[in-house]
Amino acid sequence: MSKDVKSVIDEFYSSVNMTAKELKSWLETKESKSVGQKQGDDESIGHKSGRYIVELLQNKKDDYTDDEISHMKKVISYIHRQNNSKFKIQSMPAARCAIKIKNS
Repeated sequence: MSKDVKSVIDEFYSSVNMTAKELKSWLETKESKSVGQKQGDDESIGHKSGRYIVELLQNKKDDYTDDEISHMKKVISYIHRQNNSKFKIQSMPAARCAIKIKNS
């Protein structure tokens, strides 16, 4: 495993601050399903991503696929953007913003 891949994995695990069990439980709530951009079906893009994050957290392995590493990078980027967003502070109620981040 390259240093770059290892650093992505390490940052992913330090950025995602919920366990797989906590995130899975959250994703089953009405609140979780109430936000996010939808693309053609009833599940938001972020909600689908959340389910994928649960899978990544449950799969303790040293050999991640390129797709898994790519998704980890997207999650890291999204979390950083949301945590640093002035838009979030100015225009979104705090509770709704927290839901959006959890569904990342």
